[in-house]
Amino acid sequence: MLATAWSSGGSSVNTLLGINDDGDSKSTAVQKKMGRTVTSESGISTVSASSRSSVSSTASKKVQKVMGWMVFGSKKLLGKNNSTSNTHIAYENGSCPTHRVTALDVVLAAASERNHERINPNQLSAVSVLGRGGCGKVMLMRTEDDRLIAVKEVHKSNLMDKPGTTRPSVRPVSTKIEHAEMENLVLHTISSHPLITSFHGSFQTRDKIFLQMEYCGGGELFQHMQRQGVFQEDRVRLYTAEIVSVLEFLHHNGIMYRDLKPENILLDSKGHIRVTDFGLSMQFNKQGDDNLMRCFSICGTPEYIAPEIILMATTRKDDKKATYGKTVDWWALGVLMYEMLYRVPPFYHRDRKTMLNKILACQLSFPKQAKAAKQVSNEAKSFISALLKFDEKDRLGYGNNGSERVKSHPFFGRLDWDKVAAAEYEPIFVPDLNDECDTSNFDSQFTKEILREDPIAPCAYHLELTGYEYLKEDFADAHWYR
Repeated sequence: MLATAWSSGGSSVNTLLGINDDGDSKSTAVQKKMGRTVTSESGISTVSASSRSSVSSTASKKVQKVMGWMVFGSKKLLGKNNSTSNTHIAYENGSCPTHRVTALDVVLAAASERNHERINPNQLSAVSVLGRGGCGKVMLMRTEDDRLIAVKEVHKSNLMDKPGTTRPSVRPVSTKIEHAEMENLVLHTISSHPLITSFHGSFQTRDKIFLQMEYCGGGELFQHMQRQGVFQEDRVRLYTAEIVSVLEFLHHNGIMYRDLKPENILLDSKGHIRVTDFGLSMQFNKQGDDNLMRCFSICGTPEYIAPEIILMATTRKDDKKATYGKTVDWWALGVLMYEMLYRVPPFYHRDRKTMLNKILACQLSFPKQAKAAKQVSNEAKSFISALLKFDEKDRLGYGNNGSERVKSHPFFGRLDWDKVAAAEYEPIFVPDLNDECDTSNFDSQFTKEILREDPIAPCAYHLELTGYEYLKEDFADAHWYR
């Protein structure tokens, strides 16, 4: 099957990608300590300091193309300039953006009528830094009525592909901007699910954008995997079932997640999961139809990327048949479950090029003995194997009723899926929290930072992102740190 997919005059996968696999994929060093690649489009992730290294400078052109597009995807996502209307949508504070109304404006205006609990940014005070990335940071904030929320802050100057090079009168074309707007749209649409972080609104100033989210004191699943190693199968079963419930909900609402990984899974104070960070998500107006929910952009985290996304780098730009569907999320679920049970992703290799080659080869194997209290069951192995199929049509979860086939797999036994979706099962593991402000489950590299306003370069273009409420000029986030 792999030879057919890569048929190119007898060329092998290594030849096409320019990879020389020198071999040792079973390094003990990998099993002892594993880092993580941060490829979140928005650049905000509360990740461990031990992050995976960037792509090697000796990579072939095709691999460089894969890695170059791994984060940002297509540059023609939202079609900003297609509208001819001069009508503006007013925001709550009376201000309105200068750009023309688009389809995205209309959807967001309707979504804003949902029952999202909005929080006045003037009533916030900073408590701690939770994470930091290339574009900004995530902070723990306290409201005037003594509640805690998480606020993602992104600098607009970092959203431009080439900061400072655009003309002031021309809106810059940037995939980072498009994905920031898409994340806001998705959060307006789906944050009512019990296993997705609640959304409390978004706003912007001249130089920054902000997203207000639910605070989950249990921290990232990635941090717990690093500290505790492998998980018991019963614990993995509940985590996996809750993620399945979220993916089914997203797909039913026409949303492809595309960035499932432990860093984007949070735990609440009771031990239930919360899916967060929708910076790479794509929303379609054809809900649940896998034949119409198709993408062509290359994005994701290399350890979790599906083979059909890698193959996109070798196809012609005018090949309309070269697309992928929502089964990339089911592939990522299989990789995540394997990592929870065996600590290392199934195709992981320290060399990025070799790892991509192993994903394309798709030769799944299981260690003879897992580093856990009990042996991994055959049902768990069967479930992982069904998710990690090379051809998306053979993969468990494919098709319009794919989630039903996922939930009916013997691995889940007699789970009540209504109770799973409502977070009514009692988790095996409950995070240890001394109080509601305890941030010990987050990386101490960030939580020990001194609270202060970050210096930023002013945004050369007066950029107003669609869907973000524009605050008055007299607002200054510096008062958060007083």
